[in-house]
Amino acid sequence: MLDTRSPFRRFANVVSADEESAAAKGRAEALAGALKRVVGKDVEIMGPAPAPLARLKNHYRWHVEVRAPCDAPLSAYMRQSLAFLNSAERAGLTVDIDAFNT
Repeated sequence: MLDTRSPFRRFANVVSADEESAAAKGRAEALAGALKRVVGKDVEIMGPAPAPLARLKNHYRWHVEVRAPCDAPLSAYMRQSLAFLNSAERAGLTVDIDAFNT
């Protein structure tokens, strides 16, 4: 159950990029599956889905978004999830946690 009391949440975006669309999608699916094994019910996992820029510099891009309560150990969740993946599945993943854009 998602905590709807606070409008503030933590956010992570993980992008999977590869020259082959199926490889990028498969890697994103593997990560989403690993995240579901690690996170609690108060964490929302969205995706995988094509990234807003679905193809960039001859690489197909898929992403997984994670929204969590402010007190959630989001970095720990990501580390634990990545540990479930082999090195080939981790290659091509870019993790961005609580991005700050100016």
